[in-house]
Parts: sequence; C-alpha cells; structure tokens
Amino acid sequence: MSDGNPWADGASQWQPWRMAVLPSEPVPARELDEAQAEAQRKHAFQRKLELQARRDKVRQEAMHQGHATGLAAGHAEGYAQGLEEGRLAGEAAMQEQIQATLAPLLHLCQSFDQAMRQLDGQLLGQLVELALDTGRHIAGEALQARPEQVIGRVQRLLQHEPALSGKPRLWLHTDDLVLVQEALGEQLAAAGWSLAADAGLARGGCRVTSASGELDATLESAWAGIRSRLPDTLPATS
Repeated sequence: MSDGNPWADGASQWQPWRMAVLPSEPVPARELDEAQAEAQRKHAFQRKLELQARRDKVRQEAMHQGHATGLAAGHAEGYAQGLEEGRLAGEAAMQEQIQATLAPLLHLCQSFDQAMRQLDGQLLGQLVELALDTGRHIAGEALQARPEQVIGRVQRLLQHEPALSGKPRLWLHTDDLVLVQEALGEQLAAAGWSLAADAGLARGGCRVTSASGELDATLESAWAGIRSRLPDTLPATS
C-alpha cells in the first residue's frame, strides 16, 4: 500500500539540480589569426626594443671605454710631457743657481790668482834684493878680511882704461890709498896717474877723473850695474 507519497518510488533516483555548461561558441579562424599576429607583433616589437637597448648599452659602454682610454692616453702623454718640461725647467734653474753660486767664487779665484802673481813677483823682487844685500855683506866682509883686493881693481883699471887722456887722478879711501901707493905707486906714476884721498868712498872702491871724463869704479856703482841687468819685470822693493 502506498503511503501516498508520489515521490517515494523515485527517491533513489533524485539528484540536485545543476546548471548545465553551455556549449562555447567556436572562435572564428580570422579572429584567431589576427590575435596571433598581434601577439607576434608585440613580441617582435618588444624584442626590437630589447635589441635596441642592448645596442645602446654596448655603444654607451664603448664610448665610455674609448673616452677613458683616451683620457688615460692623454693623461700619460701630458704627464710625460709635463715631466720632461719639469725636468728641463729644473735643470735650467739648477744651472742658474750653480752659476749664481760660483760667480763670486770665480771672481775670488781670479782675484786670488792675480794676488798670487803679484805676491810671487814681490817675493822674487825681495829675494833678489836679499841676494844683493847678502852679496854686499859678503863682499864687505871679504874686503875687511883682505883689504888688498883694491889693488887688483886698480890694476884692471890700468889695463882696460888706457884711453883716459890728460893726467888721470885715482881717488881712493884713505886706508886704501896707502895700500895702492905701496903696491902700485911706481906703475901709476909711469902711466901718468896720480893718487888722491876721498873720505866719502867706501873701502874697496875707487873712481878716476881726467880731462876726458870720469870713471866710477865704486862698489855702489858695481851693485847698481848688477841690479840694472836684472829683468825689468821685477817689482821695485823698498
């Protein structure tokens, strides 16, 4: 007997209602081709942008590298040129400094050389005068030891000065007059010479006077003759 439920028999076959999936309409082939073409164009454009960006980046890097290389080369060349110019300027400044430093020294050396030459000349002149003084001193001592040397001087005058005309007169120191008179009195008289004393004469010397002139045979005259034969370049000494 039925419980009066009309849905009882089909209860096991009941399912909840669901919205059925509507069948999609197929996309036309033309629209699909256009979409694919648009996507390809976008992809190609994007690829082109990427390539252009890469090229710009590479170009920019190359420019930077070239600029840096040029700067480095220019800096190196400029540094080398500046270094050479600095070296030359330093050498020129050093030369000027050396010349400025040595100029007073050079003048001093020249003055010193001139002073040494003058000193050498003065020393030489002093040595000559010393030699003459020494010679006079030795001659004076020799005359004191051997005063008869005056006799030899008078004999030489008689032999080498025969041209004295008139009556020559021989002037001698008083002490020498005695010696000559004893040794050569007769010989002098035979030659027409006479003897006379001169207190102003030094021993060892004499002088002869005659009508034709005068002959100076004093020691002072002899030393003056020796001095006159020395080089004129010797400076005068006091």
